[in-house]
Formats: sequence, structure tokens, C-alpha cells
Amino acid sequence: MSGFEIAGVILGAYPILMSALKGYGELARKVGVWNNIRQEYQKCKNEINAQNVAFIGNLRRLLLTIRVDDVTISCLLADPGGQEWGNADLAQSLEKYLQDSHDVFLHTIEDMNRVMVELKREIVIDAENLRQRVEATRSAELSTRLKEAFRKFGTTRDYQLYRMQFTLGETTRKRLFDEIKSYNDRLRNLLETTSAMSQAQKSRDTARKVREDALVCGLWKRADQLYSVLSEAWNCNCRKHHHAHMMLQDRHRPSPEPHFRLMLWSSSPHLPSDQTPQPLFCRPVRVEISNELNITGTVPITVDATTALRPGTSPAHRTATPLRPSTASSKQQKQFLRARVPLITTTLTENNPNPRTEAHELAQREHQQQVPQISSLCITLRQKPSPPTRCHGYLLDAVGTKRYYLHAIDHAADTENSTPSNSNPSKPTAITLETILRDSKTPLTRLQRFSLAVTVASSFIQFAGTPWLKSRWAKSDVVFFPDPDNPRAPGVLPEQPFVSRDFLIDNSAPQMPAPVSPQIRVADRIIDGLESLGIVLLELCFGKPIEQHSSWPSIAPTGSSLLAALEWLKEVAEEAGPEYADAVAWCLIGGRTISTDRGDGWRAIMSDRVVKPLGQCRSYIAPVR
Repeated sequence: MSGFEIAGVILGAYPILMSALKGYGELARKVGVWNNIRQEYQKCKNEINAQNVAFIGNLRRLLLTIRVDDVTISCLLADPGGQEWGNADLAQSLEKYLQDSHDVFLHTIEDMNRVMVELKREIVIDAENLRQRVEATRSAELSTRLKEAFRKFGTTRDYQLYRMQFTLGETTRKRLFDEIKSYNDRLRNLLETTSAMSQAQKSRDTARKVREDALVCGLWKRADQLYSVLSEAWNCNCRKHHHAHMMLQDRHRPSPEPHFRLMLWSSSPHLPSDQTPQPLFCRPVRVEISNELNITGTVPITVDATTALRPGTSPAHRTATPLRPSTASSKQQKQFLRARVPLITTTLTENNPNPRTEAHELAQREHQQQVPQISSLCITLRQKPSPPTRCHGYLLDAVGTKRYYLHAIDHAADTENSTPSNSNPSKPTAITLETILRDSKTPLTRLQRFSLAVTVASSFIQFAGTPWLKSRWAKSDVVFFPDPDNPRAPGVLPEQPFVSRDFLIDNSAPQMPAPVSPQIRVADRIIDGLESLGIVLLELCFGKPIEQHSSWPSIAPTGSSLLAALEWLKEVAEEAGPEYADAVAWCLIGGRTISTDRGDGWRAIMSDRVVKPLGQCRSYIAPVR
């Protein structure tokens, strides 16, 4: 039997004990020995009641903890040892909740059952002996014959011993009750400890989720800065031929990654410097962001060249002014200042450092210091990175505080002179989501579609409001590529969607004045993007484009895809469940009430209202491990 079944048996033993004890008392009154056992009888009754209440309390707390509903709890307590106690789901939930403590629970329950069996033998058998004595006199009137029978026995040693039997068993019963009490206390302590551990784990997981959500909701700033850095690095005359595919990632599981994955490619047939034909390139890269100070470990300070710090010297350098060039300064001015001003190296350490951590960070810092700075992406990406580092180099932001490392990704897609089979040989072979949904020869499975829905929704939180994602976007903006490790295999990698972006914007042009109400403009763009997301989620739900919905022919002349989406929304709950329907409804309707006045607040709301419900729908098909 499982521990849960044994608990049901124990619960059923308490009524048996009370019934036997009650019968013992009634017969004792009739035969005139009640006064001899009354005090001990009451103690025994109170102890049984107390331990029964304690055991029921432990069981109820345990059932509530594993989220058993009130109706089931009432049925279990009303039918001790019944069939419901053998429910395999309850036993599995109990074991899952107790985890390492389940063996302790099982041994405690088994020991308690052993003591209960011994206690029943002590009380029930005594009552049965008394009943048999009384039945021997049933041929005569009960009230008279009982007294006569026990008067007859009263002069014998047997009667004297039997009359004192209940009182003499006090020591044994006390020992057994003490054992039962100790097991009840152990169960209570076990449940309290497990509950405290569970609560601590939940608090830790909640704090981790808050940090992860905050990181995901703030990634749009990094993505926006990355686009600016890349745009500045395409400082050639052929920048209109350079493009980037940003990979969409579900950063909500199992933990968000701080880097970006891109495919940087060019359709330009030559370098602008000499007009010499050059091979085309397509470079998959992983972009990692590091702080400049953490890498160099140096702080530039303006001091007199003759000043030297010696042990015991007064730290007069604290009054020196740090070198902080204006962002408007030219690169020549920065290089001149850095060359003429000596540097004081500052090593950043912490108390009680971990030798392994220090060694790893030192090796990583030395590796990063060996990587060259990229002055022109157009030139750098036409050359493969050196094998030791597999890093093309790093880009420095305009402020000079962050480095963007471009690490090469090793697979077959990182090729030169590639000749895709499509009509444009300079562009990587790509298939849009629209093509996949329209083409019945390459359908996506339900799991692939639901996983893609989570990824797209999570990516909207990451890229909305940045140049990587248009305010009005559609299924045609999401592209896929063949397996880079097996480029001849049919189909694409549905778990690796991308969005495309060019760099035609001239960042050197003067900026236009800000609108009167910029927050309203931003909110409108976010709402437009949410509407587009809702339509894409509908298409992924049913595996077909919205143009194939039955309501489209009548709505198409109005030019409003939102009306068709709202009509289609009515069918989602039956197709994919209420969670999916609620997520789509929030994108199409609920998101219109968002406000961007509080920064990233709407992104956190969307994470709870859209991404997490979609992830729940995916877990119904294939639980996330």
C-alpha cells in the first residue's frame, strides 16, 4: 500500500477505538466496576480524541497543500480507508510535493499504523472479553444476573484481576499514546518544514522570474542600441546593399540569454574603395555585449606626466579630473588625448575572491583584449575570423562604454560565394512564414506552430519600438532558412525565425523636432504592432493565412483585417483552448488600453497576458523540460 492508503487505514482506526471504548464503559457501568475505571477511561477517551484531531489536521493540511478540492477532502475524511484513498494521482501528487521527505513520511505512517494495531488489540480485546462474560448470563434478566454473576466472581481471583484489568493497562496505553503523539508531531514538523522549503523555493523562483521578465522587457533598449552601432559600422558607400536578419528567440524559457543572433549579409558586388569585384558574404554572428571598463580594467585620468605614485604618497590624484571627451569630439581628438595622457591602471577586486572565478575572468579579459576593434563592417565581414578567437572583432558604442563582440557561428551557412537557388543569388535562401502557411506541402505541426507563437510574442516584447520591427508587420516579415548543417535537406528550421532589416537610414541627417505628444505616437505604433501580432497568432493557431478564412471575402473590400480577425477569434477557444483565445484577444482588443507613460510597464503586462498563456498552451502538447 502507498503511504496515502495507510493514512486512510489509520484514520479509520480511531472510530473503532472509540466504539470499543464506549462499549467497555457501558458494560462496566452495568456490572458495577465503572467507579474503578472511570478516571482512566476518561483519560483514554480524551487521548484518542486529541490524537484523532491532530491526525485529521495533518491530513487536511497535506491535502490542501497538494491542491485537493474541498469536496474531495470531505469525501476522504468521511470514508476512512475507502477507495478514494487508493487514488494513484493523489499518491503521485503527495510524492511530488514531499520530494526527499516522502520516505520519512512513509516510515512515520507505517510506524503509526503499527502502534494503532497494538492499541486496538489492547482496548478492543479487553472489551470483547468483557462482552463474552456478560453474554454468559443472558439467560436471566440482564440487570439482576450481571450483578449476581460478578458477585459470584467477586470472591474469586479472576474477578479481582479482571476488574482491575483496565486500570492495570494504563502503563501500556500511555506508552502507545505517547508513540502516536510523537508520530503526529513528526508529521506536523515534516509538513511545516516542507511547506517552508516550498515557500522559499517559490519566493526564489518568483524573484528569478521578476529579474528575467525585467531583463526581457528591457532588451529592446539593447536591441535599439545594437542597430545604431551596426548602422554606424556600415560606414561605406554601399551600405544600401547591406542587410541583417535578427533571430527571434523565446527568452522566457528557461532563462533569458543576454546575446543576440544575427545573419549579416551583403548584396554589394564590390568594395567602394577600389571598385574591385569581391565575393558576397553571409555571416551568422552572435553578438555579446560587455562593459568597456570591465574589459580594459583601466581608467583614463589627466595627471602630470612627472607625477609618480609611491607607497605612502598622499593620494593627490583623487582631485584630478577624469578624461571625459565630448560625444561630439572627433576620433582624431580622442586618439590624441589617449596617446598624450598617461593611464593609471586600476584593478577591480572583491573581498575573499574565488580563485577559479578570477582565473576565468582574467582569461576572458585577456581574450577580449586581443580582439581588434571593427572600423568597417563592410571590410571586416569579407574576411573570415582567425581560428583561435573565432571573433570578427568588436564595435564600440558612441559613448564608448560598451563593446559589441561579433562571434562567428560555425555552420555551413557561414560561406562565401554561396549560390542559393532563388532568383536573387546575392541573398540567402529564405522562406517566409506566409509561404509556409499557404503551401500545404510544408505544413507546420501543431507543436511547431504553438512554439512559434510563443517565440513571436516574446520577440515582440523585445523588439517593439526599435528599428528591427515595423509597427505594421505581417507573416511576410518572418523568414526561415534551411538547416545550415544540412543545406540540401528539404524544408526549413521552424524553431529559428528571423526578421530582416536594412540600413538605409542616414543617421548623420539632422533629427526632426519631437512631436507635441510623443507618447501618443508611440502608443499608436505599439497598438498597430499588437494588432499585427494578434493576426499572426490567429494564423499560427489554425495553420493558414487569414485570407483563407470564410469571412475574408466579405470583409476584404473594407480593407480591415481587424474585422476578420475578430470574427476568427470566436473559433480559437475551441481550437486551441481558452488561454490561447485570451492571449489573442488581448493583442486585438485589450492592448488598446495600454499606456507607454510608464516606460516598459506594458511589456510586463503583455508578458503575463500573452506570452505566459501561450507557453501554457504549448506545454499541454509537449511539457517544457
